[in-house]
Amino acid sequence: MIHARTQKAVIYCRVASIPDDCLLIEACNGQEALCRELARHKDLYVLDVFRDHATGTSDDRLAFSNMLDFLRNHSDQGIVVIVDNIARLARDTLTYARLRSAIEEAEGRLVCGNLTLDDSPESRLVESLHIARMELLDTIEH
Repeated sequence: MIHARTQKAVIYCRVASIPDDCLLIEACNGQEALCRELARHKDLYVLDVFRDHATGTSDDRLAFSNMLDFLRNHSDQGIVVIVDNIARLARDTLTYARLRSAIEEAEGRLVCGNLTLDDSPESRLVESLHIARMELLDTIEH
């Protein structure tokens, strides 16, 4: 049983193209497990899990859209969105900014397993640098 004061959360998982469906499921399950551990550590109650199969540079994502609808429908509760790694949200700065803003506009709050996020200028700088680094690495690799 959860208490009315317990902070509620959703988990967002995203994987890009993986040729093997079993590996795709395994990757999502791994992300979800890490997010659930983070939720336990932060005393968050997970209401739902949203899974996308999309590149990190696309913001056309069905599960993400469904998650935004969920957040809007529960905007009075300030739902936390948990990702295991900030790169699950996006791997380029423009897409990341759009998706991050969409979460905030839906009254959600992003929590990440590999980065502490808050509204301070320092945190926003580190967040931006991390995404810019992901974008650079993707550019170099391709």
